[in-house]
Amino acid sequence: MNVYLQELIGWVSLHSNLAGFAVFMVAFSESLAFVGLLIPGTVMMVGIGALIAADALSFWTTMAWAVVGAVLGDGLSYWIGV
Repeated sequence: MNVYLQELIGWVSLHSNLAGFAVFMVAFSESLAFVGLLIPGTVMMVGIGALIAADALSFWTTMAWAVVGAVLGDGLSYWIGV
């Protein structure tokens, strides 16, 4: 699992123009019922936070993508009725 986390953070740091989509997917999948149990979204978000601290990513843009992903993931879980 640690290898996949390092690969994701490496990919996000190299492709900062697509990082918003990666942050969206991490937040979305972490917010889904039962899927969030399998995906270590918190650890991934800490890694993305380190990239924000290193000025590799913009804080407000990354925050917006994470909020939208989390809201849509929670909404989908509510809509499914889990």
